[in-house]
Parts: sequence; structure tokens; C-alpha cells
Amino acid sequence: MLTTAGYPKGFSLTLQVDSKDSTEGDVAQLIENEWAKVGVQVTIDSLSTTALEANRMSRSYDLLMHQFNVNDPVNILLSFNGAVGNTSALYLSTEPFAAMYQTIINDTDLTKQTSDIKQMALAVLADAGYIPFADPVELNCYWPWLKNYYGETDAGYSNLMPMISELWIDPSLKN
Repeated sequence: MLTTAGYPKGFSLTLQVDSKDSTEGDVAQLIENEWAKVGVQVTIDSLSTTALEANRMSRSYDLLMHQFNVNDPVNILLSFNGAVGNTSALYLSTEPFAAMYQTIINDTDLTKQTSDIKQMALAVLADAGYIPFADPVELNCYWPWLKNYYGETDAGYSNLMPMISELWIDPSLKN
């Protein structure tokens, strides 16, 4: 893919991470190691939160790590300054997303709105303004022996108890 994109020998970039967040440093090292296998040389630059935010808002970076509390690409898009169309921190084609969002919020047909949200999410991902990783709080793992669990992560203000009380384990499936 890199050769097709015009980078037959790969390329180098700097990944900026928050120095106070050890998880970001660990993920950055994973990215550095994995991308080196395909010819992308990553230099990790650990910055203070203030410097990282200043770079993010001024778009002064090759690549930076930024954590979100949602896995939905549309919500991630909205989390930048609270409004579509004000995505100064992302390299997104802003105007098409603002138009998509206006269509979504003005539509009263729930089926069409749901379809439009899916199309917008796919368009946000295709625009590649960022690379999403699993959110550890909402990273769902399934075991075949865990019954009556469908991915719920919250029953209101981080309350897992209503879901947990309804789960059961099928011992015949657990080795």
C-alpha cells in the first residue's frame, strides 16, 4: 500500500504523546514496533499535556495520540470543540461532515437518521483524520460460556451491577 501511495521505501514521522500518561507511551511503542515492519519509522516525542494540547489545537504535528471516551467516530468528531465544522484539531474535510451532521439532526425519520449516522461514521473513518483504537473502558471481550451478555457497558453512571446480576456461566462450555 505504501508503494502504491508513492512511498516505496516508507517514510518517517514523529508521534507526540502525553508524558504523564503511561498507557499512551506503551501504545506508542507498540505502534513504533508494528509500523517499522512495513517501513514507517516512528519517533516518539513525549510532551507535557500543555505542549501537546497547544500542538493539537494549532495542528503542529505529524501524528499525535489523543484519548477519547467513546468508540463512535461521529461522537469523536463532535468532541473536538463541541461542534462539527469546528474540527481544527483534526485533518478532516470539515464541510462535508458539517453538511452530513445537519442532515442527521434535522431528520425526523429514525430509520433514515440511523442509516445516515452509519454513512457519516464510515465517511469519517475513510477520511482518515485519525486512527481509532479500542477504548479500554468499553473494550468488550466475549467468552462462549458467558450467557445473557450482549456488550452492555453501563446501566447509568458507570453502574455495571444490573447487567452483572443477570449473567450466568455455562460450565459445559468452559474448559
